[in-house]
Amino acid sequence: MARKDLIKSHVNTFLQQQSDHEWLIKKCVDGIGRDEFKNTIVYSTFPVSLNRDDFAYYIDMTFSDISEELRKRMKGLYITNQHSYQSEDVVFDYVVGGNITASLIQILAQKNDQNELEILFGFISLTRKPSIGFHFNADYWKSDKQKVQRGLQYIFGNEAQKEIAHR
Repeated sequence: MARKDLIKSHVNTFLQQQSDHEWLIKKCVDGIGRDEFKNTIVYSTFPVSLNRDDFAYYIDMTFSDISEELRKRMKGLYITNQHSYQSEDVVFDYVVGGNITASLIQILAQKNDQNELEILFGFISLTRKPSIGFHFNADYWKSDKQKVQRGLQYIFGNEAQKEIAHR
């Protein structure tokens, strides 16, 4: 497989995870609340010499609308200048009042034919808000973390496809 196809390959893998996405969404359809999504996908090209400080600066400027804690986690997924790279992190946040949020930070990278680093950054967040009289426990998704991750990656894959098509 050519280097330039590695990001697309990962995205296609994520699109195969539709059943986990359906499971994730169905969990709320039972009438106990509503879901709110926040999606940010960015495809950028950098010199292969991208260093940790420049990477951190780019994260701060591009994802200024997410919490400092999530940006810190994203910076922790710093890309080395390998030929390809994938890194992800899923974070759960329980808010007093019963809301619960699952956030996926996904980074895919590859070197292109011009020896530049192409990086697909993504932040997918699902906040589940319970109906009045209900609440979600802090461990609501923890036992199904891998399924939640794959469900969010499916959303990432759909959004990434749109971003890639603009290239």
